[in-house]
Amino acid sequence: MAQGDGIYSEHSSGFLFMDIEDTIKGELKSSLQSFETSLLMISLGRWTNSITHLFNAIEIVIKDKIEDKKYMHEKEDEFFYRYQISKELVNSFKNVKDLRNKYVHEATIPDDNVEAIVAYLNDGLSVYKKFVEISYRINIYELLYPKE
Repeated sequence: MAQGDGIYSEHSSGFLFMDIEDTIKGELKSSLQSFETSLLMISLGRWTNSITHLFNAIEIVIKDKIEDKKYMHEKEDEFFYRYQISKELVNSFKNVKDLRNKYVHEATIPDDNVEAIVAYLNDGLSVYKKFVEISYRINIYELLYPKE
């Protein structure tokens, strides 16, 4: 089956915007799929939804790398400590987390888009890029099409 037809086989990567090697599997692949969904939401003008998917991608990285803690807040703290995450990046993480919680637990309104755009571009993207880079030694920008 062709990759562009919306139905993916074991021989296609299953990604729309990224060139993913066969060696990428498991939680990293799941995280990248969530990140790609955030990009798809942006293309549809759904910035609040893009925050939700981007934060999911971030959480998957943390859960994959910190297995010895039970609760998510413990995993986050251990991740920040283990990978020596800067205070600025922790603050960006918390900003995106707070927005995700707001959008998931409260109704969103069109005015939320401006807040989501700023948070995605100023905070969320930096957090995700850095977390993937330090955890898996992969630069997400190098995965995006086109290679040129």
